[in-house]
Amino acid sequence: MKAFILAAGLGSRLLPLTKDTPKALIQVQGIPMIDLIIRRLIKYNYNHIIINLHYLGNQIKDYCRSKNNFGITIDFIYEEELLDTGGAIKNAVNLLKDKDPVLIHNVDGLSDINFSEFNRFHQEKNADISLAVQNRKTNRFFLFNGNYRLIGWKNIKTNEIILQHLTKGKILPLAFSGIHLLNQDVIEHIAESKDTVFSITKYYIENCKNLNIAGFLHDDNFFMDLGKHENLKFAEYLNLDKFL
Repeated sequence: MKAFILAAGLGSRLLPLTKDTPKALIQVQGIPMIDLIIRRLIKYNYNHIIINLHYLGNQIKDYCRSKNNFGITIDFIYEEELLDTGGAIKNAVNLLKDKDPVLIHNVDGLSDINFSEFNRFHQEKNADISLAVQNRKTNRFFLFNGNYRLIGWKNIKTNEIILQHLTKGKILPLAFSGIHLLNQDVIEHIAESKDTVFSITKYYIENCKNLNIAGFLHDDNFFMDLGKHENLKFAEYLNLDKFL
């Protein structure tokens, strides 16, 4: 199975730590973020990982090579300019081809989600896309109907709301964890986008009326965005065994 780790970002929120080190190699208890993600993916039988690179990307490549690519196949794809999340998927389309859905994972997302359960959910829902989501505080929410199908998006700070579906029931605002499953036909559709640089969130909102985009609620799981100084400090006190 294939997974795509998004690791090209500048890591601006973690300055000055990222002045000379890419975010992917910032350490938690002596272990680089990307090491934690790769080892967890391997635990769930992902044997081919693609990693996008931009800022200080050679350091990430060299680190993986120093680990003998963790004994699996790892491909790297370089971005001359940052392409954002949707553009990154479009840019990597040839490497993402597979018979199974592809797992997309932000490099700074620490979680104990069971990826086997995530894949089962995706199949049972007959979803085109599945998004790992939680009830937690954030500034931007995906909006779902009572069946956890994506219907829109809301920005709390600007009070901007986009609704692509009308629903008679309650609307569920849920925070995205940066972990998603995409079917192959969706990846091919993303590749057809006329844009080069674009957010995958924008794509999901624009297409949720025609695609079955399901929310995988993982409130029973731990999740933390390691791209913030305060969270990185807190992570030093976690038992990392549960994430490996």
